[in-house]
Amino acid sequence: MNLISEKNLIHTIHEIVKRDGFVIIPEWGAFFLQPTAARWDAQKQIFYAPGYQLLFNARIKNNDGVLAIQLSKKFKCSYLDALQEISTYIVRWNAQLYQWGNVKLDQLGLFVLQKDVIRFESIWQANVFPEYFGLQNLTLNDYSNDRGVFFSYPTLTASKHFSTVVKTLVLVPLALTLALLPSKINNYRLNQGQSASIVQKIKLHQFIDNPQDISNSIDTLTNFKVALQMNSKEQIKNEESVKKEEKTTVGNEENKSINQKEIISSPQHKYFVIVGSFANEKQVNDFLASLKAINVDGLVLNSDGKRRVALGSYENRTDAQHALDEFKTKNPSYSGWVLNW
Repeated sequence: MNLISEKNLIHTIHEIVKRDGFVIIPEWGAFFLQPTAARWDAQKQIFYAPGYQLLFNARIKNNDGVLAIQLSKKFKCSYLDALQEISTYIVRWNAQLYQWGNVKLDQLGLFVLQKDVIRFESIWQANVFPEYFGLQNLTLNDYSNDRGVFFSYPTLTASKHFSTVVKTLVLVPLALTLALLPSKINNYRLNQGQSASIVQKIKLHQFIDNPQDISNSIDTLTNFKVALQMNSKEQIKNEESVKKEEKTTVGNEENKSINQKEIISSPQHKYFVIVGSFANEKQVNDFLASLKAINVDGLVLNSDGKRRVALGSYENRTDAQHALDEFKTKNPSYSGWVLNW
């Protein structure tokens, strides 16, 4: 009758390897622990917690006495009796290994004999160690990367309520925003390169195919660019509103004196190369001064309360577009478009 059962032997091996990280089974091999870092398996969608991996080396077989001493103390037997009990199980394990090609030891792993070499596959549970208490492997459920944004709107019982909500929640804030925008942007300044990049992103030249329908949009964008270029520390006082007239005046402007030439709207419209649109004379003067610095004389068109600065007038769109392209090639920081008046 064996003094030490196989279960008790394996349990003692567990105790020593957890305590010392290393244990030798005489004439069988050595178990030792190797720390493993946390890792993520993207294919299996599993997060593996940190722990220890139990490894086996069949070449280390020399008895160091640690396992036999532990068994003799634990089961109240002599050192030689403990060695004899270990040897008995080693003979049994070797017989199974060479007869069946493998032997499985509970709580340790599977030993497989391949070409006279013992291969070990561990079934060690890593989370039995105190320093990794509470850390477990985590498997994520399948998920989709598709993301959608959904908007919900209140259901109104009567159409008159819908009209009131739209006016209150949409039109009023929009009107306030548009009213405050000009006073806000005058406090900022961009250098020439930055303003050029803004204009390039806007790509005003894409709108030349239909200038009349989008003239208001282009004027707004141009005003935004010029307002950013200004370095006004004080708010420019609002000038008196200009009455909308059906007449359009064209003239050369220097400083504040404008020699105006009045043109009555007629069936024969001309094509103007517009490079700026402003709300007051100070902005026009500053812009004309910047054009003067590059040896360009601008024309000023006054219509419907807007002041547009043009390079010149042409009889057809082809000539006007050619002049605009040539101007933008020489002066890439400026934007422009063709307008038919």
